[in-house]
Amino acid sequence: DVVLCHWALTLMDPITPVLNEVHRVLSSGGRFVALINGPMDAAPRYRDVYNLIYEYVQTKLPKYGEIDLGDPRIRSTDSLKHLLSEAFPNAKINIDTNVVSMEGPVAKVAETTAGFFYASFILPPEIRKIMLSKLSNLLVISKQTGDIERQGRFSMPINRLVVTK
Repeated sequence: DVVLCHWALTLMDPITPVLNEVHRVLSSGGRFVALINGPMDAAPRYRDVYNLIYEYVQTKLPKYGEIDLGDPRIRSTDSLKHLLSEAFPNAKINIDTNVVSMEGPVAKVAETTAGFFYASFILPPEIRKIMLSKLSNLLVISKQTGDIERQGRFSMPINRLVVTK
């Protein structure tokens, strides 16, 4: 009755056989629900965060990111909708873009944010520390010093797709 896919759809290639298999196993009236990356510019400063992290990673591994995992058509809402329409003819397809945010002590927010980007884990500890400091500066929302810890915010775009067969 339900097929759930949490953040894995963007890693699959070729994607068409995956979607066809979901269609095959899904009962009539069933739902396919997935969370995937949303449009980069849907969340404030998300592109800046992405660029900062990858700048540091590509300093260490210049070719990192040249080959993208998964089918690139999943990363565009329009091409995703087209893929779903082909795999699920006559289905109701809904793709909602949302933004998920977190706030807290800026150093903690920066550390958690970096964890959303697998690339950040390849950095040596000394480079990672510098990157996290720069990331903290990018994410800071309060400039207070002294007894009050600086606060930060990270927002991430998410597409939620629901296909009702």
